[in-house]
Amino acid sequence: PLQLDYDDHVAMMDVKEDHPAATGKFQAELRLYLEVVGTQSDPVPPPEGAEVPDEEGWPMLEHGELLLFLKFYDPLTETLSFAGTHCALITHTLADLLPVLRACKGLPDHQELAVFEEVEFETSVRFEPIGDGRSLKDAELQSGDIIVFQTLPLPQLPKRAIPTPMATDGAAAAPADFEHEPLIGIQQFFEHVKNRVVVHVHKLPPQHQHAQGVREKERALQLTMDKRWSYDQVTARIGAAVGCDPLRLRLTMHNPYSDLPKPQPIKYRGVDNLQEMLTSFQKMSDILFYEQLQIPLEQFEAKKSLKISWHNSAAEEVKVINLLLNKESTVGDALKELSATAPLADAAPGDAVPAGGATDMATDAADGAVAMGGTQAPRRLRMMEVFNHRIYKIFQEHEEIDTINDQYWTIRAEAIAPEEVDAGADDKLTHVRHFYRDARMNMTHNFGDPFLLMLGANETLASVRSRIQAKLSLSDEELAKWKLALVSFGRVEYLEDDNEVVKSRFRKHDNYGNWDDYLGLEHQQVAGTGRKKHQSRGYHDKPVKIYG
Repeated sequence: PLQLDYDDHVAMMDVKEDHPAATGKFQAELRLYLEVVGTQSDPVPPPEGAEVPDEEGWPMLEHGELLLFLKFYDPLTETLSFAGTHCALITHTLADLLPVLRACKGLPDHQELAVFEEVEFETSVRFEPIGDGRSLKDAELQSGDIIVFQTLPLPQLPKRAIPTPMATDGAAAAPADFEHEPLIGIQQFFEHVKNRVVVHVHKLPPQHQHAQGVREKERALQLTMDKRWSYDQVTARIGAAVGCDPLRLRLTMHNPYSDLPKPQPIKYRGVDNLQEMLTSFQKMSDILFYEQLQIPLEQFEAKKSLKISWHNSAAEEVKVINLLLNKESTVGDALKELSATAPLADAAPGDAVPAGGATDMATDAADGAVAMGGTQAPRRLRMMEVFNHRIYKIFQEHEEIDTINDQYWTIRAEAIAPEEVDAGADDKLTHVRHFYRDARMNMTHNFGDPFLLMLGANETLASVRSRIQAKLSLSDEELAKWKLALVSFGRVEYLEDDNEVVKSRFRKHDNYGNWDDYLGLEHQQVAGTGRKKHQSRGYHDKPVKIYG
């Protein structure tokens, strides 16, 4: 060790030179040992006015002497304490050390001890027993080495509860009702200390879109765990803390760079240990997220979970529904399930249905039918892939849901409008998107929620504009600020003649339209993912008064 005894204002060393940066680590730390040196303590303080040594501090070690640091482990309390320092000769043996070790802890002269050299701890835990008859030099001890000892024989102890950490930052501490094997030996204790970690366990909300609202109001649980624990041990620990069947827990790793849950949860027994759960892109985290499922995770993974954004007739999202279907199911099966779970009537403007989770199936079809006033014809639904404010695909009912990626695409479902159901052979289903133009770059940018609109074979622009106004609940004043245009591969052709037949402006390739050839609604971009429906109710922003 480098022993230093300088005045407070004197620079001891250049830390950058003495402590090279650790490769492959995101956080480096410098550990210093500080010892209070008094007149009655060992080592001996330097004489007053003595010149500061170039390298070694006090005590001044003579040739053949070693400065050893002593630690004592008590398995009854599972605590490690510093017992002091000792200057020993390299010719000393264990027999010479034992009286010193007993004296520093006040142990009887006949007390048997197990003595180890702490060889390594940071990368791996390694302790070498110091045997009888060998000198300290033969045992390869050097000045600054650490001696750890404990009493013998080893006690027979029952399992004990894992200590509960103190709650910090409002976090809730879990009850200490989870037991671990007693840490009887020194090696066992140090392995436990090295792998011990306090994990902050958050409940994962059922819906977290656009990286918002990923933490619920309730604080995280702080659970003491071991990095070597298996998947089953981790879920058992969390299950005991939250009062849930461990088999029905689904865990999600934490991304330490974005401070958000990872998009994909951990599969059932998909990792070997807690260390893997807390390691993300070579960086350690101390956060995990959990969900409580209605069925065991193993059964859950045998099915296909499909996250669907349900939109009303105004093309606005009113609910997120998570379906759990057999992997062999088709889009038609998913739509059949949706018909019983999606809202039967469109929410009034501004009255969005709260987002639901993996088990949010609260809407009852029968109750909805009564609310609508008697019986009604079965709804025809459709499912689409949406990305970047564009509808890319309309699913056919025979397609299998196992091929649908709801992590990359937004899977959207809605009721088919009556005019589409009763469409004629010459009518045309057209993509409609909101857009604005960047004059400087001569580019168009989409925003908001796209939708599909059936154009009559001879429908005029005035009729189309009127139907769009009714569909989106636009006021006359708001509609006057909008422009309708045919947008084809970025080229904008404005529609201005109210008597013009809109369908005739589209290319004649099919009746389902093309996602590069659409009816554009040019207007100022509204903050958020889409238009705010409460605008149609006549409410307006109110000025804020600031009183000084």
